Amino acid sequence: MMERRRLGRLLVLADDLTGAADCAARCFTAGMPAHILLVEADALPESLGSGATCISADSRHLTAAAAATRVAAIMARLAGVQGVRWYKKIDSTLRGNIGAELDAMLDSLAESGRTLTVVVSPAFPAQRRGVEDGYLVHAGTASRAGRLPALLQQQSRRPVAHIGLETVRMQPDALAAHMRRLRQNGAEMLAVDAMTDEDLAAICAAATAGLRDVLYCGSAGLVSVLAREMAECGKQPCTTRSVLPIPPKRGYVVVAVGSGSVMAHAQIARLRSMPGCMTIEAGRAAQPDELATALDAQAALFHLPKPGRDTRVEGPEARAMANRLAQRVVDALYVSGANRLVLAGGDTAMQVLARLGILRLEVQDEIQPGMPLAVGEDASGQTRVVALKAGNHGTEDSLVEIVRALTEAGSAQHGRRGSSAHNPCHM
Repeated sequence: MMERRRLGRLLVLADDLTGAADCAARCFTAGMPAHILLVEADALPESLGSGATCISADSRHLTAAAAATRVAAIMARLAGVQGVRWYKKIDSTLRGNIGAELDAMLDSLAESGRTLTVVVSPAFPAQRRGVEDGYLVHAGTASRAGRLPALLQQQSRRPVAHIGLETVRMQPDALAAHMRRLRQNGAEMLAVDAMTDEDLAAICAAATAGLRDVLYCGSAGLVSVLAREMAECGKQPCTTRSVLPIPPKRGYVVVAVGSGSVMAHAQIARLRSMPGCMTIEAGRAAQPDELATALDAQAALFHLPKPGRDTRVEGPEARAMANRLAQRVVDALYVSGANRLVLAGGDTAMQVLARLGILRLEVQDEIQPGMPLAVGEDASGQTRVVALKAGNHGTEDSLVEIVRALTEAGSAQHGRRGSSAHNPCHM
């Protein structure tokens, strides 16, 4: 039988805010207390509480060298923390500086005396994303634009080996032994196929048993399995209590969508058709009287225009657009007195929360897979209820369902929506 080693604390380092958020949501539903930190490296706490701490390096838009420098600064603060497992959150479509950031993490951990093997699997079955033969598979369609093992080898200094789906689905002891042999033969990064949550569970169990020290790396799919193992919740109901209660609802729900993805704009179209949704045109700033006189609306939607063929959806121009959108959203919050907001897209979310002065978010629920409902105090001490989601995650109805969840949040009928729907402890 494989021997399992369990630790009670998990440190997640993401390259954008919605990546940190979807990991926090999955960890919460797995039975771990979870929070998101939005502070600079030098302001990170030297000691951590129990559960999952999810941090964004906000580095996806940087060059590889700059991203590695930022990750190294965070790791210099945290690499010596004892009694934790490390998780590197990456985009499930492989955007960003994956290899450079993993190298920076491994270098920092080595300086603190830890030599880790990286196990990489960006599959997120709950969002219909998998990896087969090293290629991404989304909703049943393989993307042949890039292969994970080759991408890692190109971006990282570490030797890479690939583990295919047939091997993943061997007996657990055989998979653990295979991982151990690859490591003994010099591989420092293992790129592993997975199409289901069962595949991810097999990977996690085999890595825990077969490798001495592991840096897990993936999307919100693998972290869900890891957190469930760490929580040791078995068949008992898992409960976590927040020290920051959900305040009574004030005003409308403010929705900000900065993503240019096709799914995000399908969600925008669906939300715009919802009764009681007010839309502020993306090309102009809303007037204060317009925001104040719409307090009977259920939601106020702010979004960027659908990108054209030549529009850059990442980089300085995209961040400048997110910056302008964020200012309009914050104006709406202050004018209307609203205290509930939905943030879709990492750049937009980071900009809005920075303007509000929110430095920490406590997860209180998971509305849909990878979409947390959280609370945080702004610079004035006001508690705000925040839902976050990656732009391209979810279904066409996701924004409508999130608005409804925030409208109900804190009421008697709210309960633990995400827990009853997704918590494996209730299966």
